[in-house]
Parts: sequence; C-alpha cells; structure tokens
Amino acid sequence: MVDLVVLSGPCAGARFAIPDVPIVVGRSLEANFAIDDPWISNMHALIERRGRELWVVDLGSRNGTFVDGRQVSEARLVPGIALAFGRTRIELRSRAATSTIDTKAMKAPPRRRHVSVTVPHEASRPANQAVREEDAPSPTPVGGARRRRG
Repeated sequence: MVDLVVLSGPCAGARFAIPDVPIVVGRSLEANFAIDDPWISNMHALIERRGRELWVVDLGSRNGTFVDGRQVSEARLVPGIALAFGRTRIELRSRAATSTIDTKAMKAPPRRRHVSVTVPHEASRPANQAVREEDAPSPTPVGGARRRRG
C-alpha cells in the first residue's frame, strides 16, 4: 500500500491512500483527489494500477504532469518518486515509511463545497406584509451616489 503525501501547494501536509481502483487528480469536486490549485486542470491526471505496478497518466492537462522534474504523458511510479501537478508537489511513499507517523495527524485533502445562498426578492414578500419605510430602497440620484437619510 502506498500514500500520496502533498509536500507543497494549497493542500500541503495532506495524505491520501491510493486504493486499488484508478483515481483522478484534479481541481474538480468530481476528482477523487481534489486539489484547490488554480494551475491544476479539473481532471488533471489518472493514477492507476497495472498489475502490481502503479502508473500516472496525464489527462491532457494544460500545465502538464511531471515525474521527478520531467514532463510525462504517462510514467511508472515507485515509492520516493516526486510528482508535480500545477504548483502542487506530491511524493509517493510506501505505507511502511509512513506507518511511523501518527495516523491521527493524517488528513484527507480538503474538498471544496459549493454553497448557494438565496436572497428573497421584493416580489416574493407576502402581499399582506407592508413594506416599512426603513426597508424601502432609497432612490439613487444620477451619478450613483446614495442620498443620506438624516
């Protein structure tokens, strides 16, 4: 078993265990390993197992996938190898090497959550509810400056 350890970038310090299924690294919330780095494509790279080997495959990213400082379209990964996606640097570490680290300190990469806020519109106010004078919008004079209430 191996882990991805984020060395630098917005998610520095995060650890992610690589499962037996392929994972997508990217900026999108749909990526398995979502990294909030503007230099990373939404679906940047794929990490997959091929038999007993682990491979990284660039998914046509704009800024490329780098393995030990060399841009690759795909490459075989071994523990200790350095990966770079955008401005994020990641190292592949064997579980034995990371088992000496306190597992409570391990954390998953942060996931962004989109929050939508709905502000009631004037037309959505119930008809029987009167508009108080202080709630009514003040007229805006020409030139964009608001008139002060005294």
